[in-house]
Amino acid sequence: MNVIEKIKKEKRPIIIVGAGIVGEVLYQACRSTRIKVECFCDNNINKTKTLISGVKVIHTPNLKAKYKKAVFLISTADIKDVVDQLKSFGYIKWYPCNLLLRDFDIYQYEFSKPIDFVAYAVATAILCHDSYMTPDKLFLRSVDIIVTEKCSLRCKECSNLMRYYKNPKDTDLKELIGDVDRLCSIVDEINEVRVLGGEPFMYKEVHLIIEKLIDELKVKKIVIYTNGTIIPRDEQLEYLKNNKVFFIVTNYGELSRNLDALTKKLMRNKIAFYVQKVGGWTNCSKIIKHNREVDEQRILFRNCCAKN
Repeated sequence: MNVIEKIKKEKRPIIIVGAGIVGEVLYQACRSTRIKVECFCDNNINKTKTLISGVKVIHTPNLKAKYKKAVFLISTADIKDVVDQLKSFGYIKWYPCNLLLRDFDIYQYEFSKPIDFVAYAVATAILCHDSYMTPDKLFLRSVDIIVTEKCSLRCKECSNLMRYYKNPKDTDLKELIGDVDRLCSIVDEINEVRVLGGEPFMYKEVHLIIEKLIDELKVKKIVIYTNGTIIPRDEQLEYLKNNKVFFIVTNYGELSRNLDALTKKLMRNKIAFYVQKVGGWTNCSKIIKHNREVDEQRILFRNCCAKN
């Protein structure tokens, strides 16, 4: 409450960094505590074309031209990237979103995304900000576990190159369990482990590695990425009925032939999920020697969507 009162007394404009779903929630949290928000800012210029909760969005690189001084409330999980960018613009006054969102009741409000996804995104942001404020903790935001190279689709430019395996294989279950044990023996906390393929439900023992991750206290969330082509067996679903489990189902249109049946089954079993429609394709570049200079590599890494 002391921090909230301090923010309310700021004489400078208050700007929310990030015009995504956590930004929406943070705006409502500000309204509920009577913090007046001037605007949002976002690095995605497309988000400047619409209002968020009725408030304008400014392209972050244009901030300095409009606001010589400002106070920033950070909503994005990648807080270090935001702090570094704000410093490069000469801004030094910022607050993490965990201070306002930790006890905020999201279920009293309506948002542009389903509430399961809102809860997942807010929890991720809070944990990432907590970790940033505790730099001596060895925290990993996200770890991918590839359970199989087999996939039910053959996407031309698959970022995991799955269609190019001549003899796709499953990963040995004992090896996976050993990997989880070794990793968790040296880290303090993992925000989420993403269970991937290929298509993870082509791996017959996928529920057993998920059970292992559920039992691991250092893992806070297990996110299963599936393409809506395969419905988990009933005996597998019994292992997935846990608050730590969250499904992200990619909707490839008619190719996701079992999407409706899958989402209905998840709803019946009260398993949290979010369906995201494919709206574009990330060109991950060809795996060749690009002969880039060191500075070019640094810029590439700074802009990489997967570096965190």
